[in-house]
Amino acid sequence: MMALDAGALPLSGTATFRRFSNGVNDVPIGAGVFNGGQVNFELPALSIIQVIVPLDSSTSPASETHVSGIAMSYQQKGKNYRAAATVTIGDAKGGSVSGATVHGMFSGATSDSVSGVTDGSGQITLNSSSTRQSGTWTFCVTDVVRAGWTYDQSANVKTCDSITTP
Repeated sequence: MMALDAGALPLSGTATFRRFSNGVNDVPIGAGVFNGGQVNFELPALSIIQVIVPLDSSTSPASETHVSGIAMSYQQKGKNYRAAATVTIGDAKGGSVSGATVHGMFSGATSDSVSGVTDGSGQITLNSSSTRQSGTWTFCVTDVVRAGWTYDQSANVKTCDSITTP
C-alpha cells in the first residue's frame, strides 16, 4: 500500500489512478478519496502510477493580478526633482501578489520606462529620472507579469496617477 501526502496543498475530492508498465500504458485502475490531504493506493510491481488530483477552486490560489493602488510622491534633492510611484498589485481574492514584475511609464517632466518586482506585501516603488525643472509627472502601469498568472487590466483600481512638484 502506498500513500500520497499532499496535506500542504488545497486538495479535496477524488483522485484517479492510471497505470503505466511494460505492456500496460495509460490504463485507469481506480480512484481514491483524499482524507486529511492523503490518499492511499496500490502500486503493482514494476509499474508507475499517475495520480490525478483535483484542485478545490474555492481554496486554490487566485491567478489573476491587477493594480490595486498607485501612490505618487516626489523627492527633492538640492535643485533636482524626481517622481516616485508606489504600485500595489493584488489578486482576484483581495490578497497581495509578491514576485510580480510591474512595467510602467513616467511622462511629463521626464519620460522614463521603468520596471521592478513586487515585494512580500505586493508593492514596488518605481522612480523617474531627475530633472531641475519642477512640473507634473504622470505614471501609468503598462503591464504586470508573473509566471502562471494573468494580468486583468479591467480589474485595476487605478492604472495611472499624477503628481506636480512646486
